Amino acid sequence: MEFKNPYIFFCNAIGDYIMALPTLRALNQLFEGRLSIVYNSSKINEYLLSEFNFRCSIGIEFNHSDGERRFDPVLLSDKMQDCDLFLYLNTWIYSEDIRILLNGLPLLKKSAGYYSCFSNQIPYSTAIHNFDLYFRMVHLFDKKLSIENFSHPPKLNEAYENIYTQVKKTKLRSVQYLSVHFDSEPEKSIESHLYRPFLEKILDDNSDIFIIPLGLEKIKLAEKYEDRIINFGKPLPFLIATAYLSCSDYFIGVDSCFLHLADLFQVPSTGLFGPTSEVEFGFRFNKDYTYICPETRELKDIDYHSVYKIQ
Repeated sequence: MEFKNPYIFFCNAIGDYIMALPTLRALNQLFEGRLSIVYNSSKINEYLLSEFNFRCSIGIEFNHSDGERRFDPVLLSDKMQDCDLFLYLNTWIYSEDIRILLNGLPLLKKSAGYYSCFSNQIPYSTAIHNFDLYFRMVHLFDKKLSIENFSHPPKLNEAYENIYTQVKKTKLRSVQYLSVHFDSEPEKSIESHLYRPFLEKILDDNSDIFIIPLGLEKIKLAEKYEDRIINFGKPLPFLIATAYLSCSDYFIGVDSCFLHLADLFQVPSTGLFGPTSEVEFGFRFNKDYTYICPETRELKDIDYHSVYKIQ
């Protein structure tokens, strides 16, 4: 069946956008420039989507009602009247909003997603990586396509390319960059008294290593280590943080967008996992990585002796 105006609906967190990149690339190729996207508006999401020439991009806002994420389905359907294929890539749903949206699309021939409200329900699984879960949408249309062919790092905008070139040019051959990221959602974050012992041990044992903090919170180490932290006095903007990560020799971090970026950049890495699953959200393409996962699945119980063994 030929679709003239396919739309993909994907509204999620930054890390989810990174894991969806191979799927978006493959679908964009399949539909040869006809694909439109509905996404949740944010500057970083726009950076991540800047490599695509979508036929139409519709940014929407959400409000939170009784713990549910809601949008205006009537307003959105008015902007999608030509939609004949609706692809819902989210792994969460507010069914009533989607029902109203689908009913408001007069030309709709087919819909697909992980829920029973769609004409094609895609099998949902927590036993595979989210990269692969998203890519099941692609296999609905072409089972021969391989995710590995679409798994290159994000192609951000020209500003990023300029930043990356500058970062790479100023890095001395005699130093190694260790990018770290410890602050995410509360249950996925590590406090300073937990990361301080293994970071200080790494710096003691490796005089050529400098730390690049990627998160929003300042890295807190003993004063004698301050000159080993590349600190800009405030959190690095996303494009600069991504440029430093791509030039890094190693990454240590929790389940977050930067771990997924390290995966695509194939930076040798250690992933620190607590309550979330390394099967679903760990490394998918990286060939050089380790996981530290406490038996309790609580990050406060991480054995720091296991972390500082950088290869």
